[in-house]
Amino acid sequence: MDEFRQFLKEYKWRVIGIAGGILLAVLIFTIGFWRTLLLTAITALCYFVGCILDKGGKESLQEAWSRLFRKN
Repeated sequence: MDEFRQFLKEYKWRVIGIAGGILLAVLIFTIGFWRTLLLTAITALCYFVGCILDKGGKESLQEAWSRLFRKN
């Protein structure tokens, strides 16, 4: 078990990359390219919204929204 943990510690990003690649391939083959692309875009958007909320709460999200859609 310690050898496996050491392996994961040493090659963490490679393992994550391979797992992500396998997941992406399975999604493309099962639900199609465009649906996978849409799912990825929605997930990325939700991730960034979550990061903004983690940093500054609701006010930070409102500020980011107003900066994005303000009139010049």
